[in-house]
Amino acid sequence: MNRFKILALLATAALLALLPLGLYAQQPEAPHQFYGTATLADGTIAPDSTMVAALVGGAEVDSAAVESSFQAGFYLLKVTPPVGESYVGQMVTFTVDGVATEDSVAWQTRGSQELNLTAVEPTPEPTAEPTPEPTAEPAAEPAAEPAVDVQAEVAAAIEDLRVSLLLDIALNTPSDGEDGATGATGTTGATGATGATGAIGVSGSGGADGSSGAAGTTGPAGAAGSRGPEGESGGGGLAIVALILAIVALVGAGGAFAMGRRS
Repeated sequence: MNRFKILALLATAALLALLPLGLYAQQPEAPHQFYGTATLADGTIAPDSTMVAALVGGAEVDSAAVESSFQAGFYLLKVTPPVGESYVGQMVTFTVDGVATEDSVAWQTRGSQELNLTAVEPTPEPTAEPTPEPTAEPAAEPAAEPAVDVQAEVAAAIEDLRVSLLLDIALNTPSDGEDGATGATGTTGATGATGATGAIGVSGSGGADGSSGAAGTTGPAGAAGSRGPEGESGGGGLAIVALILAIVALVGAGGAFAMGRRS
């Protein structure tokens, strides 16, 4: 194998190795899918064929018609950047039937997101009312001079004369003298006689008796009294006889009681 064939084989192998890289470099990024229900600005579900669009940077990048075979008002968008570009970090906005929604989503590679869109009509800005031009006020007519009232002037002159007279009288009238000094305090009068004694009041009724007090403690035993005088001595013989009779009587009574118990 000569040198030319070796170089040709190496060039072919290099081209085959670089071919997948070139093809990959020309492929766009995977899309970010959005799907869900589209609603018109009046609050009704968007009918079939209503266009739903996605925008990046204010430019439309994808659009699709509503297809209700799967779900009423269903749409599906696949936002794919052009070859060699990327939407990473950019926000995606949407319109329904040409009216913008309030949704804004950051684009992601291979993203898939359910998003129900509702069109919102922009609130019209109030129109400024024209400022009315100021109208020129008519020039004021000069005020007519009041007619001279002769009677009023005469009355005013008489009133001035009366006031002058009153002032003249007041100025020429002598003023009162100053008040004299306060006199000394008089001596204290004698004490009056003592009044009569008042009548004695009626005596009040007696109060109820108080309850009995508790019994006092037992006092200590008194001292032993003195020994009494001795009695007279009785007859010794009579006492002995009496004692014997008493013993006999007791023995007899006891025997009678015992006999009675046995019977």
